[in-house]
Amino acid sequence: MAALPIISLGRAVAAVVADLDIRRRCQCPGARYGLWSDTTDPCERVARLRSLRTLVRVFAGPAGTTAEAALAAAEIDPAMVGTAVDALDRLPALTLRRVLSTYAGIHRPSGGGRS
Repeated sequence: MAALPIISLGRAVAAVVADLDIRRRCQCPGARYGLWSDTTDPCERVARLRSLRTLVRVFAGPAGTTAEAALAAAEIDPAMVGTAVDALDRLPALTLRRVLSTYAGIHRPSGGGRS
C-alpha cells in the first residue's frame, strides 16, 4: 500500500486560493463559496475575513497573533490573502481545524444541506 502524501489544512486552503480562476469557471455552487466566490461583495469579503480573524482569536488565543495580523492586512489589501493563508497554516493543526470548521458552519450557503 502506497503512503498517502500529508498535506496540511492550511496548504489545502492555499491550493484553493491558488486555484481561484479555475474555481470561478466551475459550475458547482460549492466551488464559488465564501471568500473565494466571484459574486461576494467586497464589503462581505472584508466581513468574512474579520469573522475568520475573530475565530482565530477565540481558538488560538495569543498564539494566533501573527495570523490575526495577516487577516487584518488582507481586509485592507486583497493581495495579502496568500500571506494570511500562510499564517493560518502555521497554527497548530487542531486549532486550524476548529477555526475552519466553525467558519464553514457559520458561512455555509443557504438552501439545502444540514440545518
